[in-house]
Amino acid sequence: MPACNSSLLLLDGDSPLWLLAVIAAAVGIPQGLIGLANQSALYVQAEPSRMGSSVGLLRTFMHAGALLAAAATAAFFGDGASDAGLHGLAWLLTGVATLFLVVCVADRSLSSPR
Repeated sequence: MPACNSSLLLLDGDSPLWLLAVIAAAVGIPQGLIGLANQSALYVQAEPSRMGSSVGLLRTFMHAGALLAAAATAAFFGDGASDAGLHGLAWLLTGVATLFLVVCVADRSLSSPR
């Protein structure tokens, strides 16, 4: 997803509406599906005896991520929406997504089937 996040760098106050719609779809569709994918992966991989705690941890970290996202939005748009705030947020998101991609690719346990 680093490419989707960095696509926000293409936007500014003079961007056409169609470009905003394309970027919103490119970022929003995967974002809308990720909750379903994470929940499905959890049900397949978690031990039945630990399902409750596994679901609880998933929801806890989803809420923690939402809180961090709100804090980042407040930090970059504290004085109101601006091109500089959007581009700063885009750089932060691109960096975090790249870091997560590197961690996932380096994790050998993800390549072996269960």
